[in-house]
Amino acid sequence: MKPVPDCIPDALALVLQTARIVSDDPFIHKKVLMRAMDELADSNLPETPNEVFFRVFAASCKALGVKDPYEKLKARSIKVIAGLEADFQKRIETAAERLPACLDLLMATSVVSRKALGRAEMESAIQEQLGRAPSKDDRQKLLESLGSAKKILYVLGICSSLVLDRLLVEELSKRAEVTVVAQSSPAYEMATAEDAVDAGFSKESLLLPGAEMYGLDLSRASREFRNSYGEHDLVIARGEANYHALNDSSKPVFYLFATGCPFVTAEYGVTSGAFLISPASKQKAQAD
Repeated sequence: MKPVPDCIPDALALVLQTARIVSDDPFIHKKVLMRAMDELADSNLPETPNEVFFRVFAASCKALGVKDPYEKLKARSIKVIAGLEADFQKRIETAAERLPACLDLLMATSVVSRKALGRAEMESAIQEQLGRAPSKDDRQKLLESLGSAKKILYVLGICSSLVLDRLLVEELSKRAEVTVVAQSSPAYEMATAEDAVDAGFSKESLLLPGAEMYGLDLSRASREFRNSYGEHDLVIARGEANYHALNDSSKPVFYLFATGCPFVTAEYGVTSGAFLISPASKQKAQAD
């Protein structure tokens, strides 16, 4: 796990990004940054990276007077990717194996979707990315785990990949019962239930942790959610925030995410932006 003090500069950079989404006023930017720094200074330093990022996000929203600064950005990213869904469906239907095809599309979209691209540029970037192999590809282990799983918990990440998440979940649902986890409240670009529904998920398929958080923090989740979590055979977690939150889990967990954190890239020996299909650290250690 990334050491917490090293997270603080990255968290403050995200605070500034958040403020600039809402306002062009430098005074507002300074005010929000000061509020975020006060939040960290006035309390004990959070124990996890995700807690650092969530606290400064909450402080930013309060200072800006908005509930979800990323609402429009998330909606736009979902719309752009949704415009390519017919092409994605065609590629999946014509593939030799549908599930690996979904993983390839999810990988490609995750790597490029955070860039400010229009539909044509996005389509070209995804096509280029499809020709590249993941930097860490344990999909065979994932497929083997799917063979014995009866109940799968699929934890959503950022909104820009939600359409591909849904296509993958549809394929997984042919093999097992799948429950999808969304954020209970906004946190940067992470998918809330409302975002997931906008991307085509059914409201009935969604499970919420029952508390505000960034990534799936089981220590903050409701008792009902933790009980449900324990009933699942396999967890598939999307995004680096969920990697930080669940990497010490004793339950079988597989991560699908594009790297950004320098400590994660160092751990795997990859470059920033590399896509990983990997089991949790405890599972990796047992396999070794």
